[in-house]
Amino acid sequence: MKNSIFIIFLFFGVNVISSVHAEPAFEISETAFNFGKVSQSVNVSHTFWIKSTGDDTLIISKVNPGCGCTRAPIQDTILAPGDSTSLKIYFDTKRYKGHVIKKPSFFTNASDKAFFIKILSEPLPDPTIVQPILIDPIKIDVSQFTETVRRISEFNIINKGAVDYEVHLIDKPENDFDIKLPKIIKAGDTAIAKIIVRDESIEKHFQHSFTVEFNDDNRTRYTIPVRRLYRNVPKR
Repeated sequence: MKNSIFIIFLFFGVNVISSVHAEPAFEISETAFNFGKVSQSVNVSHTFWIKSTGDDTLIISKVNPGCGCTRAPIQDTILAPGDSTSLKIYFDTKRYKGHVIKKPSFFTNASDKAFFIKILSEPLPDPTIVQPILIDPIKIDVSQFTETVRRISEFNIINKGAVDYEVHLIDKPENDFDIKLPKIIKAGDTAIAKIIVRDESIEKHFQHSFTVEFNDDNRTRYTIPVRRLYRNVPKR
């Protein structure tokens, strides 16, 4: 009988101790993102991923966009251990110019302090004077307003330098469109790149952006907004 009581006590004791030490925790995919060069008066975006890594439920109680020029919608605010959620930061470049830093933040039950993330950008009053790489246009509209399907939009990558440059895709949304980039832009040459709307997104509105980086000395980055409005108006 004493052994049975001891086993029961031990069982509940272990569970009490486990409950006391169960704590929420999280990891984030990155703490900062650099949009690089962007146009003025556009919206660009990047998704951060938050994963619950503790042994208790993570609760995201508040998200602070940081200023009126940013939005920070979050997909889920209650995460069981092992679950993840997306936090998408939208930045309206307005009339900003030069190097801009914004610091959205969020609160969780893992800490009493806010957790800050950082977004960096360089809005350009005149994108046409950038050296040595220029993207034209610096914002892309692939809207469709007739029965004729419009799913491709081209843009130019212009190399004003004296050496060849490689271009690499850094960030894009998971859905809605694909990007076809040249591998190398020859010195003094212009290469054509393409945005291709996916089949499942033909009859959709969307607004995203993508980020590319070049292998010049400054590791120049561009973030290009992509907008699609869809309205199927039959031809007369």
